[in-house]
Amino acid sequence: LRALAYLHKNGLTHRDLKPENMAFESRKHGYVRLIDFGFALDLNDEKLNISNGLIFMGTPYYMAPEVVNKE
Repeated sequence: LRALAYLHKNGLTHRDLKPENMAFESRKHGYVRLIDFGFALDLNDEKLNISNGLIFMGTPYYMAPEVVNKE
């Protein structure tokens, strides 16, 4: 959650959050890293909405129903 807070504070979004994109750095201490930023977006450059022609990114199985239904 701290990784997401850091991204959002800095105007970035991951756009493909799922268990497969989280990796243990240290099992002993329980540190987890957020990985695979292939779909990441700088929100200062673009906005996340349909009106500006952005396509949906991410893994459909993990998408919220509102996203899948284009709401």
